[in-house]
Amino acid sequence: LLVYLLYLLKEKRFLYGIGILGIIFSLIVPGKLLLNHYETLTETPLTNGMPSTLYIAMGLQENVNDWCAFGWYNHYNDNTYNSVNYNPEAASEIAVASIIDRLTTFASDPAYAFMFFREKVITTWCEPMFQSIWSGPRIDKGSTTDIGILENIYSGGNLFHLMASTMNVLVTGIFLFSAIFLFQKTFVRKEMLNSLELFCVLYFIGGFLFHFVWETKSQYVYPYVITLIPLAANGMQLAWSWVTTFCFRRKFTK
Repeated sequence: LLVYLLYLLKEKRFLYGIGILGIIFSLIVPGKLLLNHYETLTETPLTNGMPSTLYIAMGLQENVNDWCAFGWYNHYNDNTYNSVNYNPEAASEIAVASIIDRLTTFASDPAYAFMFFREKVITTWCEPMFQSIWSGPRIDKGSTTDIGILENIYSGGNLFHLMASTMNVLVTGIFLFSAIFLFQKTFVRKEMLNSLELFCVLYFIGGFLFHFVWETKSQYVYPYVITLIPLAANGMQLAWSWVTTFCFRRKFTK
């Protein structure tokens, strides 16, 4: 929607407006039709389920469990929703009160707020395997596997550390080369990003801002990182051209 809107404002083409309307229609109408269909079949009005405020409140909480960090999923939404007998309005009131309390705490102690969101961002975006191993058959939780290689990986053996180091290099490279490309194109060449580049950037920024306030886990965010790969590829090509140009000039000078 944002990409089409930006191009609509730039090029004033009616086709982008049709695209915007089509996306909005596809996002809203099918869901409404499906809900109405089930209400007709069951002859029962269906609620919207858990209010989104529960997830925001959970994302602002300081978790004390050893398996989750600040702002991580901690069953707060389930427990609160169950405690009010699945009443969305009552659950939202409790969540809003929790949100206001946490925002008041952040406002009164900026150093604590910085520490809280720093940990939340780091634990969300800086786990290079995005909890793919953490979500598997964990040996420390009683799960077992008869395959030696998998046992080594899921028990934190040498293969696990090799995979983690390799993925750390890969993910760091994606971030770094994406930043190089975006800086060079927008600030050095002062060019507008094309539609694919805009989508990659907006999708990543949207995911980052969303999980900054919403409940989070590292396993939630890998699609946003994967979407940066086209930008990183451009950044790698750009960096390689700088290296080859530098080497050529040194050889020519000699």
